[in-house]
Amino acid sequence: MLLQIELFVLAAMLVVMVGAWAYGLAVKNGGWTDVFWTWGTGVVLAAAAVVASPDTGSWMRWIVPGMIFLWALRLGAYQLFYMRVP
Repeated sequence: MLLQIELFVLAAMLVVMVGAWAYGLAVKNGGWTDVFWTWGTGVVLAAAAVVASPDTGSWMRWIVPGMIFLWALRLGAYQLFYMRVP
């Protein structure tokens, strides 16, 4: 099970970063790579944390994925704001 989760994270982040690279080339702004990396990492790792946790039906299952998602949302918004401000 752990190997499948690791392979999922690897494949998903490969797709995210290739998309970030292509988008950065299209808009001629490499700063988008950081935003893609942050939000992609947050979503992918939060999903992996949900899948890896035992299915107890408890609200505690959502603490770590929630914190990962909030971290990614905050950092990505910060990067997005300062990337656009000259």
